[in-house]
Amino acid sequence: MDLFSRPNEVINCCLFFRTPLHYAAANCHFHCIETLVTTGANVNETDDWGRTALHYAAASDMDRNKTILGNGHENSEELERARELKEKEAALCLEFLLQNDANPSIRDKEGYNSIHYAAAYGHRQCLELLLERTNSGCEESDSGAIKSPLHLAAYNGHHQALEVLLQSLVDLDIRDEKGRTALDLAAFKGHTECVEALINQGASIFVKDNVTKRTPLHASVINGHTLCLRLLLEIADNPEVVDVKDAKGQTPLMLAVAYGHIDAVSLLLEKEANVDAVDILGCTALHRGIMTGHEECVQMLLEQEVSILCKDSRGRTPLHYAAARGHATWLSELLQMALSEEDCCFKDNQGYTPLHWACYNGNENCIEVLLEQKCFRKFVGNPFTPLHCAIINDHENCASLLLGAIDSSIVSCRDDKGR
Repeated sequence: MDLFSRPNEVINCCLFFRTPLHYAAANCHFHCIETLVTTGANVNETDDWGRTALHYAAASDMDRNKTILGNGHENSEELERARELKEKEAALCLEFLLQNDANPSIRDKEGYNSIHYAAAYGHRQCLELLLERTNSGCEESDSGAIKSPLHLAAYNGHHQALEVLLQSLVDLDIRDEKGRTALDLAAFKGHTECVEALINQGASIFVKDNVTKRTPLHASVINGHTLCLRLLLEIADNPEVVDVKDAKGQTPLMLAVAYGHIDAVSLLLEKEANVDAVDILGCTALHRGIMTGHEECVQMLLEQEVSILCKDSRGRTPLHYAAARGHATWLSELLQMALSEEDCCFKDNQGYTPLHWACYNGNENCIEVLLEQKCFRKFVGNPFTPLHCAIINDHENCASLLLGAIDSSIVSCRDDKGR
């Protein structure tokens, strides 16, 4: 069971050789705990998962009050009062266990101790009590646990618990097993208060994870968490951070465009993100926007001084992408902008033009747009013509458009194999 991604299942599993003390602690039944301990119950006995009663007290589930009271706006004050009451009950139970020699350093089979559990569930008072009793558990990376309490609090959005942990931490940029920091996780999940708490304490926005090589800025734009992105950009002293690239060469702007997060795109453009930056495939944000079909993002890019004829690693321009995807309106706009440039080349590395791609994919509207320009009516430079592209995929209407716009002599064109 993964405490990091599925914390609410900790106390919902049945049996596993749990004692009555385990269940009393999980449900914050103080008098039951008191009776069991005073009559000789072993406070440090573990279940099949290696968890003690202290683990369960630290992980007592306050969210169950939402089921009892409902989620309506009229019950928000009742929910908060119930939450505060549950927090006090959990702290009372945990304090009693500590006073009766419960060991807060015992780790379960995944390497988590009671501090990890309190952080994952956001029990601020429990955390304070535990941190008073032990100096371990906050920054250890070799303990067997795959994530620190700081990561667990940040991922689950428990900003109050996070603030308690920050008071006892030296390294704010401690990494999990994938090299992610707590700031990275908070930004990915969109927990604004956690992001703010971390950056106010000096957490770095430049740290890249070990797998995707992404920074907290990348993490915030993937899910469109613009408020988190804004906070991160406000504290960035180095303007180059907005254009930092991940393992695939993608900038935050490219990801924001690819996922269609308009507000994030707008914010990054305000910060003068490089619209012509290229990834390892040679694609720009404009390539990505056209490929994914996010209209408003593409329009925002076109309002910048973006390169229309920038080629990817295969020599394809945004015009090729628009023709291949059937975006006739964008293609028309891009074409007018491209024709105004002096050095205007429409061939990719294999000699294919946007017309080839429009014919190959059967995009009739795009073919009509392209055939309005004389430069696309001459089949020169590539023996596999747009007509070949239309015929090979049985796009009869596309073939008819070509024959009508040019002349019937193109039926005699042969490819490089003489076909």
